[in-house]
Parts: sequence; C-alpha cells; structure tokens
Amino acid sequence: KTDLIDIMKAVIKGTLNKLKIKWSDKKVMTVVAVSKGYPDKYAKGYQIQGIRAITDPDSVVFHAGTKIHNNMLLSSGGRVLNITAIADNFKKAREKAYSIIQKIHFKDMAYRKDIGKKLR
Repeated sequence: KTDLIDIMKAVIKGTLNKLKIKWSDKKVMTVVAVSKGYPDKYAKGYQIQGIRAITDPDSVVFHAGTKIHNNMLLSSGGRVLNITAIADNFKKAREKAYSIIQKIHFKDMAYRKDIGKKLR
C-alpha cells in the first residue's frame, strides 16, 4: 500500500529502515510471454496485438522485450511481456493472469501454463 516512489526515495536517501511500509493482503501472479525458442534462438520483430483490450484495473502488462517501430508494437527480445494480475487470493490472481494473456497475441508467442498451479 506504500507508494513505490516513497520507497525509492527512501532507498536513495538511505532511510528505508525509517520508512513505515504498509503491506496489502492482496496476492499477485505474473506470467511471462516469451518468444518461441527462448532462451536459445528466437525470432524478433513480430507485431504484438491485444494489449489495448486489457482494461482490468488490477492488472498490469510490463514490457520487457518490446519496441515501437512504424507505430506498431513489436517483439524485440526473448522475454517479451510480463502479465501481472492482483486479486484476493493466488487462485484468482492466477485465473486473471491467464485470462489476460489469452487476449495477447504475437507470432510464436509461448508461455508456461503451470505458473502458480500449486498455490492456493
């Protein structure tokens, strides 16, 4: 619940030990969309579609291996996107993350289907 900017400022100033951090009871799950073949050989430059369809306020798509070229969002690395969902428990966060990742597409996209499977 503590603002990340406040935490970063405290780290820079060396006063993190004095900052009272407020924690949330929410759970978070992240699934990584990668280019097929990662971490070995993989292709780049594929157009990424579907991100604009993500409207859930308790989810975030972090870009890792992406770039914009000619007004198109393209893959530019092995780890392309990190789909992160927040919910009341791990099961709901997992369901939400996998629901979101199914809306995103690029050629040869791959992701693990077992992330958080054993968490409750």
